[in-house]
Amino acid sequence: MEPMICLEHYELPGYLLEHYGGWASKKVG
Repeated sequence: MEPMICLEHYELPGYLLEHYGGWASKKVG
């Protein structure tokens, strides 16, 4: 699930960054 989210987070536009930018940064970072 983690790798899948990362891939989508990078593949999809900034929409995810804005929607999941909070927790995504923590997971990716």
